[in-house]
Amino acid sequence: PTSTGPTTTASAAVTAPSLVKRDQTPRRRRLIGVSTKMYFSAARTEAFTRTVVDLLSSSPTSAMSGTLTLDDIDVFIIPDFITVTSVIAAIRSSPDGSLARRILVGAQDCYSEDFGAYTGEVSPAVLKEVGVRFVELGHAERKRLGVVRNGMVPLICVGELEK
Repeated sequence: PTSTGPTTTASAAVTAPSLVKRDQTPRRRRLIGVSTKMYFSAARTEAFTRTVVDLLSSSPTSAMSGTLTLDDIDVFIIPDFITVTSVIAAIRSSPDGSLARRILVGAQDCYSEDFGAYTGEVSPAVLKEVGVRFVELGHAERKRLGVVRNGMVPLICVGELEK
């Protein structure tokens, strides 16, 4: 059987000590998002991004103590390479200026070198330059050589059931 839509990825490994409960215990931030893989067309990616921006713009960011809110969540979108800059532009131009900090954009992969004669490859330095904050990786050399060196967070996918 084949899949018909994107997969979501979540991790509780991201922490932000600045977020504290009333008893001063650091709260763990949640990371939730989607990699569109090759499921979305450019138009569908644009519509999806607008929906996420609208949803987060209209959602409350804080609540009573002990309740998980948008202040506790980092949201990410990992579109295909063709639409990554338009997704970043849509988020940056949203009416709520804080969304650029709350919606993180990632890339689906990158090459291990920043620049050079590598036809068809994607430079981690260029991804960083355009505003990419996460890169989906599966190979240790890409993490070590490209993403970390450029100050981005590697998002490593494990446990694929079909492969």
